[in-house]
Amino acid sequence: MNIPYNLITDEKRDLEGDTTNKMIHYTFMFQTFCLMNMFNLFNSRVLGSKTSKQWNIFTKVCDNWWFLIIFFAELNAQYAIVSYGATRTIFGCETMTLHMHIVSTCLGFGTMIVSALAKLIPYSFCEKLPGLPEGNV
Repeated sequence: MNIPYNLITDEKRDLEGDTTNKMIHYTFMFQTFCLMNMFNLFNSRVLGSKTSKQWNIFTKVCDNWWFLIIFFAELNAQYAIVSYGATRTIFGCETMTLHMHIVSTCLGFGTMIVSALAKLIPYSFCEKLPGLPEGNV
């Protein structure tokens, strides 16, 4: 589907106050960014070490109920921001289609795949990368 608009010069709303394709695009990018951050919560729970790489990011996820409560609260709040009229107005978002929700969720889930691929990089390669001089943070 080819939807022409100029990302730089087009306005988010037209002269009648209706949303433009730019606003829909921004809403989709916002939703995708937030879902990537939420799925990355699971990646950052389990980091592993030099000798033991932890592949199962869902290890003991049910042991910490606060983690699950916060995750689902954030997920519901994000859905409300892009789905309900009052919150869409407050946050400057536009209605997303089901297809857009599915694609943004799949892109968010992609952070788990990227994390798994990053764990395949050997530590010997990382040790060769230049670091900060001693004493600098």
